[in-house]
Amino acid sequence: WINEFHYDNDGGDQGEFVELAVNAEFADLSTVNLTLYNGNGGSSYDTYSGDDFIKGGSQNGVSFYYVDLPSNGLQNGSPDGFSLDIDGELIQFLSYEGTFSAADGPAENIESTDIGIEQPGTSPIGSSLSLAGTGTGYDDFTWEFTEVNSKGEVNENQTVGEDGTDPEPSEPVIVQFTEATVSLFEDEGTATVNLGITNPNPDTASTVKISRVGGTATEDDDFEAIGTQSLTFAAGSSQDQSFDISISDDDLYEKNETIVFAIQRVHGPAATEIGTPDTLTVTITNDDKNDRNSRLTWINEIHYQNVGPDSNEFVEFVNVGIPVKQQSNYMQDLTLTLYNGETGKAYASFSGDDIKESEQLADSGGGFAIFYHVDISGLQNGEPDGISLTYQDGFHQFLSYGGSFPAVDGPAKDHSCEDIGIIESEEASASMSLSLKGSGYRYSDFEWVVSDSSTKGSLNSDQNFDIPSSNEEETELASN
Repeated sequence: WINEFHYDNDGGDQGEFVELAVNAEFADLSTVNLTLYNGNGGSSYDTYSGDDFIKGGSQNGVSFYYVDLPSNGLQNGSPDGFSLDIDGELIQFLSYEGTFSAADGPAENIESTDIGIEQPGTSPIGSSLSLAGTGTGYDDFTWEFTEVNSKGEVNENQTVGEDGTDPEPSEPVIVQFTEATVSLFEDEGTATVNLGITNPNPDTASTVKISRVGGTATEDDDFEAIGTQSLTFAAGSSQDQSFDISISDDDLYEKNETIVFAIQRVHGPAATEIGTPDTLTVTITNDDKNDRNSRLTWINEIHYQNVGPDSNEFVEFVNVGIPVKQQSNYMQDLTLTLYNGETGKAYASFSGDDIKESEQLADSGGGFAIFYHVDISGLQNGEPDGISLTYQDGFHQFLSYGGSFPAVDGPAKDHSCEDIGIIESEEASASMSLSLKGSGYRYSDFEWVVSDSSTKGSLNSDQNFDIPSSNEEETELASN
């Protein structure tokens, strides 16, 4: 609080200053601002902060800082005044020789509080207006005229502390997020951020400022714009305080995205601290069904022939990017159909429980590659034969080995197959396979090769999935 000042004296004004009383534990004055106001019009005319303040003495946990002003640096009233703020949050707006409303600055549109006394132009040099009395805060004291100022020290008739003794030490007030992470699916609509308090002060409220400081989610696209939040814990209250974030439920498949918040500062009792966790990450989990599953699902590895009786026959396929929430539905939407190349007719079909989920690969951005396989006894040996993959009753992929042919029935009817270009030899071992290698996120990014050792149900050797990492890339892919 403002504790003492000098603005007028006999002759040319000199020795003008303003003194602040600051709790000793509030050591950083970089965000404290003293703004001088002209009462004629209410405009500010000067501001002092940070290193402008000179530290003096202290008493019972309160330190005294002052700002020396140039001659006639503090206007002589009728009325004039000054405000005190912390990082833009108004703490005091006092005036002398009357009241007025501020036209700008931190006290804009606020009416000043007249201290009730003035310093006449006949006052001696070195005099001041100062607070007197005993107490722990501004409201405990009253203003009086002092012949000799006590700039930088406790005032002549002032005792800081309830009875002039050191107050009993108390546990610090600690404010923190109640958890470090919050996760929700985007169709849940609202994410709630909670803050808790430890050792609330019974007499003084604590106000917390929280800001968004990062994350991968896009404001207005993925969530409703949100500015700095101010939450107040009432004096003596240990009840959590919270604010909500409105999440956008779009129809676009995308990676999981994040919003990161941090506690910026806390105003309250002297011993107030920011606890842990002091940051919170909100993760928005995608829940949209991938309309491009047909693009991002393909047959990835097969084994149909080996030396001796055929064994370990299988077909593996993979989906890149399917949301976790949709896995069970997705598996029900798939059908694998086997074709005889000589007749062009389907001879077996697999779906539902026939399809086994083998492995999930996840990257740090929330993208997924999920492998599925079907164990098959009697996968025909080609020259040619083929396999079709159907998604949601729509034809998707029709591959063959040992040549190509048109299908005459089933989901691939009237479609010609795509020969993968390689075959398994009759001399192949039962552990070999035909598999895709390369890097990308579409079938066309890879090429078929003969593998000495199958990797059924998992990532092939020499294969890597590079999943798109933003809405823009996803949209571009869909348009292509």
